[in-house]
Amino acid sequence: MRTVPVTHRTSLLMLGGAFALAAQPVPADSSLTFGGRVLAGTCDVHADDAAKSVPLPTLRADELSSFKEAPVPASETPFQLRLINCRGVTKAHLDFSGTPAGSGSAQYANTGTASGVAVHLVEASNGKVINASGHRITLVIDGETTKTFDAKAYYYRLGTQDLKQGLVDTTAIVTVQYD
Repeated sequence: MRTVPVTHRTSLLMLGGAFALAAQPVPADSSLTFGGRVLAGTCDVHADDAAKSVPLPTLRADELSSFKEAPVPASETPFQLRLINCRGVTKAHLDFSGTPAGSGSAQYANTGTASGVAVHLVEASNGKVINASGHRITLVIDGETTKTFDAKAYYYRLGTQDLKQGLVDTTAIVTVQYD
């Protein structure tokens, strides 16, 4: 903000023998501040996908034992994440993260009672691994109101641990950002 000195000027006028003081207009500065917020467009996550549970098939331990550091094909489980009511959006970014099954592992750690197994996620369209340490998928929306992301989940046999029966549980966090 700039500071301007304000000066007052006074004039003496003689009118019919009387003295009168007349004030002249005073120059002044004014500062107006405006604020607002422009929101990006958005989509809604389909209600069935907002807190989705993806059940993997029940397999016997011997069906997993022949695999070492690999996904188990018999456990392939397709799933989807659907974005609906998209408006003002050209792209949606799906950022996946979770707890890795080990140092440098792309798989999601099992927090259930089974051991020697983790969960492996891949993009259905190209087979790219959805890494537990972080993975971004960009969906082009451009005028569409609905967009679906297809993926697959598998059991993943960890070769460094003994295989023991039990429950397999893990969580993948998906954060959606928009352009």
